[in-house]
Amino acid sequence: MKKYPTIYLGLLLVFSPFITIAQVGIAWQKWPADLQLYPRDNQNRAEVPIAGKLQSVSYSHASVWVYKNNTKWKYMRTAVSKTGNESQFQFTPTIEAGLHQYKFVVYAVAGSDSVLVATRDNIVCGDVILCMGQSNLTGFYPNNYSYRNNFVRAFGNSAGSVPDTVWRLSNIQQGQVGLIATEIQRLILEKHGMPTCLINGSVGGSSIKSHIARNAANPADPKTLYGRLLYWAQKAGVANKVKAFIWRQGENEAGGGSAIGYEQDIQTLFGYWQTDYPNVGKFYVVQNNLLPDSNKGASQLRDFQRRTPQLFPRTEAIATVGLAAYDGVHYGQAGQYQFASEVFRLIARDVYNSSDLNGITSPSIRKAYYKTAEKKEV
Repeated sequence: MKKYPTIYLGLLLVFSPFITIAQVGIAWQKWPADLQLYPRDNQNRAEVPIAGKLQSVSYSHASVWVYKNNTKWKYMRTAVSKTGNESQFQFTPTIEAGLHQYKFVVYAVAGSDSVLVATRDNIVCGDVILCMGQSNLTGFYPNNYSYRNNFVRAFGNSAGSVPDTVWRLSNIQQGQVGLIATEIQRLILEKHGMPTCLINGSVGGSSIKSHIARNAANPADPKTLYGRLLYWAQKAGVANKVKAFIWRQGENEAGGGSAIGYEQDIQTLFGYWQTDYPNVGKFYVVQNNLLPDSNKGASQLRDFQRRTPQLFPRTEAIATVGLAAYDGVHYGQAGQYQFASEVFRLIARDVYNSSDLNGITSPSIRKAYYKTAEKKEV
């Protein structure tokens, strides 16, 4: 192989367009994060806003290369707007949903020379799912569960005094969303080829009262259960673009707690959701299984959960009676896998137009009557 003197290599680095050792400062206003998922719109794409202020007036233009699956895909260039010692620019490239990874490379341009400003990698476009409730929907993984995929994303971590706002892959030590949630994501990816971000705010043993404790002055207050999920959704930029919202709570009140006022509290919660998540595609309300506690209000609570589709818009009720590995409160792995599969089939019908509809919905009694005048049979 022919060798070139070091001095010539240095000249190539300095004078070749788009290749330079210079640096330029920047104050970002809008810039994607590594591993970020952008929610797709009705045209199966998403805008990626990019805006910043170069800390110099030496440049006339800014440009961005968009890479799709490691191949140059789109190029945009714009004149900067100079104010004081800064040069402002903005772009709004669009990306397509599906199994595609995007990279954004921004340059500052002066004449024929371009200076690399910054790079962001591993960006995707797909769907968003939120989960909220108690322990049967929390972020638990058995030791033998190892599934992980680059198109299966999560956001936020509740550890620490303030929830963080970091994009991650699902099923890692920090910010984990749980077996059920990750399985739903896996099935969506494998059956329909769509990346997802799932944010899970569930907390074991939490009561309905704790879930409706919403700070009116700051609904996204991360010190409340309600506010923490909203805080994550807003920080991720997905609160207005949620495809599915899974709610699984009520064991607290139907077990050793009190079910008095539960219906009113859920009505309050739905009102909050309509305000803070106005464009949710579908709410999935999970009905309690039969609990061993002798709570007189448990049956009324379960019946209310069954009737939620009649009371609230865009709502589906999901029964849990019959799930495998039930111990009276929680479920073993078989029950978690089964539940994830059943929820996935509903989401697949509602979001991905799946034709797998056989036995997909839970039964809902419309009418009951006595078979005989003695009222001994129904």
